[in-house]
Amino acid sequence: MNYSPQLWDKDGLKFLDVPFDINENKHFSKSGQLQSDYEIFIKANILPDDIQLVKINAKAAPVKAQALVEVDEKQAQSLEIMGFSSEGEVLFKFINEEQGIN
Repeated sequence: MNYSPQLWDKDGLKFLDVPFDINENKHFSKSGQLQSDYEIFIKANILPDDIQLVKINAKAAPVKAQALVEVDEKQAQSLEIMGFSSEGEVLFKFINEEQGIN
């Protein structure tokens, strides 16, 4: 599901679309399971001692994200999880052929 916020407009007595961004945070548990949580950032001006109503709308149709940078497959990087320590630390393997990192 995709989400979009709206803020209540006191003058127009209706909810209005506002600029926003959603950030996905990925976490690894000690057992290696990947979990995600999300934050939504909304552009709003809220005055002191004021209350702002926020409505979060769920959209059923996914929106395809656009790539910010085109990646050349020859110069692609890879990041793999190799294992976990008893303290819960994660061991990664990073490869970047262009920089000679392997």
